[in-house]
Formats: sequence, C-alpha cells, structure tokens
Amino acid sequence: LLSNANMDALKTKKNLQAKYENEAAKPKPRALLSPTENMAVGALGGALETCLHMPLLTYKFCRQEGRKFPTKISSWYRGVAVQAGTVAPITAIQFMINGVLQKMALG
Repeated sequence: LLSNANMDALKTKKNLQAKYENEAAKPKPRALLSPTENMAVGALGGALETCLHMPLLTYKFCRQEGRKFPTKISSWYRGVAVQAGTVAPITAIQFMINGVLQKMALG
C-alpha cells in the first residue's frame, strides 16, 4: 500500500504528465516572414518550380512545333534560365503581397 506522501507524489506526476501532453498537442504559432524574406522564398520557389517543370515544357514545345524530342538530358533543360528568370520575379511578388495581406489579417 502507498502512503499519503507517495499517493500525492503519484498524483502530482500524473498531473504534470497530462499538462505536458496537453501543451505538446497545441499547435505553435508560426512566425510571419518579412516582405524581403517572402520575396526571397517566392523567387527561390518560382525558380525551382521552373527547373522541375522544364522537361514537361520541352515536351510540350516539341509536340506543338513538330520538332524531334531531345536525346540528351541537357537538351531537355535548354532555356531554363530564361524561363526561371521570367517566373521567379512574378512568384516573388505574389509571395510578398500574400505575406503583407497575411500580416494585416493575422496581426
């Protein structure tokens, strides 16, 4: 049998465990980025998106223009810098505006 002191210690331990589990389950608020950080994330995301989609774009261009498909990997990425250069700034501005609106709405 447990003494009163041991019973109290056991209850305290259970209460602390329950409190810790409740706090761990709560979602932590995420930090809002500055407009500059949002632009950087947007530019990087836009450039990465273009690099990932470039083989599909090359396929589409070849099909539309009736050209042969490239035989080398590097040929599938021909023009990727130009494509990324046009997409990255647009995505950067979209991310920045979204971040500003998010700060206005969430405080």
